[in-house]
Amino acid sequence: MRLSAPDCLTRVSSLFVPALLAPALLAPALLAPALLVGCTSSKAVDDTAADDTAANDDTSADSDSAIDDTATVPPDFSFALSGDWDGTALTLNWLDFTAMGGGDLSFGRVAYAATVDQDIIGVPFGVPPESELQEVDPTNAPGMKIAAYVPALHADLDGDVMHSAGETYTGVGLAWPVYVSGPVPEDLAAFGIVEGWNGMEFKSDGSPPAMNDITALPLSTNLTERTSITIGGSYAASTGSDAERVALIPGALPSSPDTVLYDGVLGDPWTISVDGAPPADHFTEMDGVGNAALELPLAYSDVDGSVSLTDGDAPIAYACWDSLPVGLLYVPGITDLVTAVSWTQYGLGAGWMAVPFDDSVLPLTGDDLLSLSIDASCGA
Repeated sequence: MRLSAPDCLTRVSSLFVPALLAPALLAPALLAPALLVGCTSSKAVDDTAADDTAANDDTSADSDSAIDDTATVPPDFSFALSGDWDGTALTLNWLDFTAMGGGDLSFGRVAYAATVDQDIIGVPFGVPPESELQEVDPTNAPGMKIAAYVPALHADLDGDVMHSAGETYTGVGLAWPVYVSGPVPEDLAAFGIVEGWNGMEFKSDGSPPAMNDITALPLSTNLTERTSITIGGSYAASTGSDAERVALIPGALPSSPDTVLYDGVLGDPWTISVDGAPPADHFTEMDGVGNAALELPLAYSDVDGSVSLTDGDAPIAYACWDSLPVGLLYVPGITDLVTAVSWTQYGLGAGWMAVPFDDSVLPLTGDDLLSLSIDASCGA
């Protein structure tokens, strides 16, 4: 039976889309995909001889020599890099399907690793071993097996290509190379899925994956630490008095801390710019985030005339976006792959982010950063 277009999309979603657990504010967690399979290493191909091709590996009767070495194995898929990738290495990480029964995202061994030295990286992966391909839907797709890999970039500080303790992830791809083995049902084939390598971009909203060009899978440095941020907006109740001020206060410290990252006159419009990381005493452990700092833009009336926020001053309101209070979150470089994958799925990153206090946990970008408002609706 041929499925209608909506049914086809539902089938694709059930087979390939990672299910993301709805996060609490500032605590995103990635729920293990119910039907997504990963695999590990590539087929071992001896690629030092001229007679080596994708279809013709060496045998004992056809040994390598310095003389006959003139050809290379073509890539099975390629990544198109963007951003500042200098000094990074690429790893392809096996998504371990068998370990997902407990609801945790789990990765096995690194299937591929290479130094990044150009903006197009071709990977001659080969065919995954049969033992690492798994059947995901025996009822509707009997005999079809898949293997998925998560591409990640990290700062290769020790030069050994592999990710080491303390090295930060600078990017995680949303488009993954996925290998499909066995017969592909007609409805999935109509969606664009083929036997062999596929490029699939997975989304956190549960919608079907987008098919990508396998020769140019996008991979950006979306986790590079943002060291500065500027926010701003309107203050309709401005009287023009220098006694009206705005400060950026740490969410984990008392209302009148000794150190604030910003304290200035509040006008209409207003802006706050921050450069560099917060002081060490502004950081605290946050569930699902780890060690991070949360700073809150607070408008206040300088009652005591000290030209700084003190206990004697009167709060006016917080800064809001679409009636939601906004905080500036600073997260140091991410060193854990599970966190890195989870955060990129939500559009989060490392360094500074402006995050509304709602369930979406999506940071503000572009013009929204300068479209905040300070008014009574935000409270204080």
